[in-house]
Amino acid sequence: MKKTILLAFIALMISATAFGQKDETLFNKLKFTGAWGGSATNFAQVGENYTTLIGSYGGLEFSKNIFIGFGSLTSVGDFFLDNTSNDRYRMSYSGLLLGYSPKAYKSLHLQTNLMVGSGSLRNLESNESDDFIAVQPYVGVELNVVRWMRIGIGGGYRAVFDNDLPAIQTSSLSNAFAEVRFKFGWSWGR
Repeated sequence: MKKTILLAFIALMISATAFGQKDETLFNKLKFTGAWGGSATNFAQVGENYTTLIGSYGGLEFSKNIFIGFGSLTSVGDFFLDNTSNDRYRMSYSGLLLGYSPKAYKSLHLQTNLMVGSGSLRNLESNESDDFIAVQPYVGVELNVVRWMRIGIGGGYRAVFDNDLPAIQTSSLSNAFAEVRFKFGWSWGR
């Protein structure tokens, strides 16, 4: 009986060490290193006119250089899509924000983001609205002002898909933009 208990104990210990080893995965390598949020001001051409979009974002930082969060932008005031129509519009969109900043610990470093989400365009004259899909890549530089504040400047392209309003082409909503970002939060470790 003692031999059976001893053999069962040894078998249990050997199997425990076999199951105790972890597989290496992407998420094992990512370490939670910070939390950030802030504001973004986006200057863009929409149709034949220029408009400003303001918004905010927030998310978590992993391994000092990967950002996963959520962002949103809304047009400031009304805008016209073309100079021949009196129709005024407002636009807003939001979505998942993925970012990568190589060497984010340096005072000046590169920053890239991709926002993918949905939005809405509303005609203020006819009160029609339409939902669309927005994909917005961004490249810029970021300056670590103090440990809890960063300022970024850059640009990108807003691509809009699946717009169903008959008078509006998606190419009128898809354009390059310039952006200024203020980022507040904390990052720890190196």
